[in-house]
Amino acid sequence: MNDALRARITGRAARWLELVKDYGHLDDEALDALLVAIADDFGEVEEALVDLPEIRRIAAEVLFERSPEGEDGDDVVAEDWALLFY
Repeated sequence: MNDALRARITGRAARWLELVKDYGHLDDEALDALLVAIADDFGEVEEALVDLPEIRRIAAEVLFERSPEGEDGDDVVAEDWALLFY
């Protein structure tokens, strides 16, 4: 018997993650942090299916924590926040 718990990401959620990567807000390190956060949130659910609302919530938390400030002191993610999260 396999006791491993798994979380699957839907196609919609995966495409959104690619969009965030394309915008430059999600590098490999941030993606790893996001996947760890998904595992933490869904670790108790066997065969969890993670869709866009869950990915967006978790990504917002991870990106907010990791967001660097630009040269002018503005939050780099803030420029695209409304497009990505609303």
